[in-house]
Amino acid sequence: MKSWKKQLGDELDALVPELREDVRNAPVARAQSASDLAEGKRRRALSPRTKKTLFASLATAAAAFLILFAVIASLPAALPALASSCVTVKINPEANFVTDKKGNVTHVIALNEDADLLFSDEEFFRSLTGKPLDEAVSLFVDRAAQAGYFDFNEAGGAVKLTASDAQTTKCLSSLSASLEDFFREQGAYAVVAAESVPDAQFRLSLGIPEDGSLLSQAEKVLSSFTQRIALTMTDEERSSYYRETVLLDEFRAYLQSLIREHFRDLRECAALIDKMTELNARIEAHPDNPNFLLLKDYWNVLRLADESEFTADFLALTQEMTALLTRYRAVGGSALSSKSELELRASYYEILPIDELEKLATDFTEADFDLFAEDVLDLLDSIGVDTALLRRLMQLPSDLETFFRQTMEALTECARLRFEIFREAYEQSREAISERDYREYLDRIEREFGSLNAYWDSLSQ
Repeated sequence: MKSWKKQLGDELDALVPELREDVRNAPVARAQSASDLAEGKRRRALSPRTKKTLFASLATAAAAFLILFAVIASLPAALPALASSCVTVKINPEANFVTDKKGNVTHVIALNEDADLLFSDEEFFRSLTGKPLDEAVSLFVDRAAQAGYFDFNEAGGAVKLTASDAQTTKCLSSLSASLEDFFREQGAYAVVAAESVPDAQFRLSLGIPEDGSLLSQAEKVLSSFTQRIALTMTDEERSSYYRETVLLDEFRAYLQSLIREHFRDLRECAALIDKMTELNARIEAHPDNPNFLLLKDYWNVLRLADESEFTADFLALTQEMTALLTRYRAVGGSALSSKSELELRASYYEILPIDELEKLATDFTEADFDLFAEDVLDLLDSIGVDTALLRRLMQLPSDLETFFRQTMEALTECARLRFEIFREAYEQSREAISERDYREYLDRIEREFGSLNAYWDSLSQ
């Protein structure tokens, strides 16, 4: 695309008549000396040829001026001015996007913990910078859907766009239209509400001063919500925040998801442990057991006795036990190599019976987390789930550096699990929505609630 300067030059070249050879080659006027002035007094009149040339030059210049004025007058409509912008996008994750005059994102600010969770993937976070605003916002909404914060498969979802009333409204209207097109392409009946708010209110949401340039102030805000608030806290306050927000909120939901994911295996392992405990007691008490005293359990019998000397009845018991252990290893991911290991695994289910664990899968309260989190980790560990990172993240951070590291590790792990849990729903096939059907849907929302912003407010209550 030509620049407006180039376009203007081309149009003037096409419209302005080319100067005659004698005009183009006429000498350039210079400052006159005293002798020149005296000579000029003696020349009272111009020759007819000179007059004709002068009039032609003036006519040409006047025509050029009129054409230039007409072209400049038409420029605003053809070349709309661009402006930097600062827009907040709210779903449940909430983030602010700052752009340059070309409309490309220069800075992104997480405004809550959920946005920090989405941005814990540094590659994704960095990819937003440099992209056009509408593309970056669509990627942000799409990422929220991947993490289960937004369901493309159910009608009624909504996104809220907010900007300061000190900015132009063109940005909001353009971004709203782009996001609506994105939802139509995704086959999602979702609402885009947009609103300009008082400049002071908008600045407050970003935590920036009321004086100075909004955009330059926003550019200085740390991207991480968690880091911004942590810098204002004492070590004790950070530990409390970590417990309340990271552990009791994100981590509790994460642990509950692990219970749901592995509950079937945990239930089968619990049943196998009950059967093995009962069967080992029968082996120990069997009259044909060849061992003595404390060495009568299944493992010591196979280790010390000669299997060829077993009676058929006793051999059948040991073979049944071997089959149960093989199945347990297949389901639980680890072998039981002694009676003490069997008793340890059984103790986990005595502390947290399988029926109680099933309740936690659907209702895992903060009180439950305090009582059973360590026990849940023990059960998960018993079926082969690596809980080393989880156990470390359970420890409250003692300083700022540890707080930052553990918080990001926890959010990264929670994000990974969310993407895994909601992958199937996100990847479900959907047909694009026609513009007419989508518009009718929005019209129904507006008739029922009065406006799209009123609909958003109803969801927020």
